[in-house]
Amino acid sequence: MPGSSAAQVGIPGLQQEAQRHRAQAWRAGNENDAFVIPAGLAFARSIKERPQLNLYAADKRHPSLAGTYLAASRIYGALFKKSPVGLKYLAGLDEATATFLQTVAWDTAKDYYRE
Repeated sequence: MPGSSAAQVGIPGLQQEAQRHRAQAWRAGNENDAFVIPAGLAFARSIKERPQLNLYAADKRHPSLAGTYLAASRIYGALFKKSPVGLKYLAGLDEATATFLQTVAWDTAKDYYRE
């Protein structure tokens, strides 16, 4: 189904997968003294909150423009320890979508680094 999100094409256990990735990221980061920015958690949150928003390219492996913007917003928030919400660059997305993705990225960062 070209243009569909992972949730729309029926990836089972999306939340369990996100939790597993979170645990793996923590473990890998701690074992290697590495700074981890798990963008996949932001993808899972976005799909849960707005499943109609397509985050994947037609191959279902690479991000769409929205998915790339979400990952970039996630990285911005983690590196600068500042909210990406309100950044003016929209990458060709409409303002409402960009703001939603910025918010998801920041909320995910706050939740992830809180623990």
